[in-house]
Amino acid sequence: MRWAAALVLLAFMLMTAGCWDLQQVEEQAYITGIGVDRTPEGEFKLLFQVVNPNTIAGGGVLGAITPGASIPAKSFRNYVTAGRTLYEAERAMDLLIPLALHTGHNREVVFSEAVARQGLLDVMSFFNRRVEMRKLMYVLVTQADIEEIFDLPNPIIAIPSIRLEGIIRQQHWTSFFPVVRLGDFLNWMGAEGRETHCAVVSVKPTEARTLRPYAGPGFTAAEPLLDVEVAGAALFRKDKLVGFLNQKETRGLLWVLNKVRGGPLLIRCPESDKFTSVSILRAHARVKPEISADGRLRVTIRIREEADLEETQCKLDVGEAGAIAALEALQAKTITAEVMSAVRRAQECRSDAFGFGEAFHRRYPREWRLMKENWSEDFFPAVEVEVEVDAKIRRVGLRKKPLTLAPKMLD
Repeated sequence: MRWAAALVLLAFMLMTAGCWDLQQVEEQAYITGIGVDRTPEGEFKLLFQVVNPNTIAGGGVLGAITPGASIPAKSFRNYVTAGRTLYEAERAMDLLIPLALHTGHNREVVFSEAVARQGLLDVMSFFNRRVEMRKLMYVLVTQADIEEIFDLPNPIIAIPSIRLEGIIRQQHWTSFFPVVRLGDFLNWMGAEGRETHCAVVSVKPTEARTLRPYAGPGFTAAEPLLDVEVAGAALFRKDKLVGFLNQKETRGLLWVLNKVRGGPLLIRCPESDKFTSVSILRAHARVKPEISADGRLRVTIRIREEADLEETQCKLDVGEAGAIAALEALQAKTITAEVMSAVRRAQECRSDAFGFGEAFHRRYPREWRLMKENWSEDFFPAVEVEVEVDAKIRRVGLRKKPLTLAPKMLD
């Protein structure tokens, strides 16, 4: 009898278990972008960009502002709240959004300069403790208005957060900004001998314009007045923003970190104001730290790089003996200049984004114990850096001789 009762109870449990924590797809608000700023009162200002699935699935619906309106609805909605902590601000979202918040599909988090300069240690606790917060989301800093970044229209990719993710995924075409994910950012914040960094997103005026602005049905819409640009890097010391790198300085940093996957390299022609462009194929760098007999700290950076010749304004015949070697020497000089400009700027900011401290820690663990407490303030700015570049041009395209005009055309 006991066995029969146990079997009946087991069958009943199996039939009634179900999905006790089931959440329907249509009952969730999918967040694809997060922005963090400060209010004038000093509270945190939290922005969530929520996708409007009705416009995506149905190809656009009407009623952007009021029901029945003839203006197409936006494919997203930005919600902004404030709180003394980020969690308090997040819970304030529940007073505005009639769906359950879901951050598992978030693409990136953008911090304002004000928040980053005050320090991200307390802020990162919110992102590090959450189970559904993916460590693969991108981390960026901006000097612009966060609400503007997440609301700029664009006809190619309508949702700003997904458009921003698309720009980041194209980084290998330029190598002008670092691709830093939340997991990397958190690891570097707690590392010895390395400071963290991330990409910078900004708003810039649109260079293109339409000669015929929108004037009703049948006319093309005008170009957006502003564009979002991802370029440069933000340098941190511990958890606080201390400075910025421009595009060339950022690539100088990426050369050392083995993060250059491609991009254009501009080489000035000898004794001319014209240029040659090469396309970076691959690069590899090695960092060798040394402590001299008199106690000076030195770092030798050896870089091997390969590129293809894409364009030249120089009167250069690459078929001639020594022409390619001359271009490779100029290429190496350009790379060296980018690395050294990044080193100087990082030393000014006292931010060891290169990880030189980690290199000394690995090779000189005993000496590192005496340096680690004051590494950023005293030792890193005094490191002497030498760059050795071995640059190669692998292909020159379909033409060896430069383009020239016939004598009659010159007359």
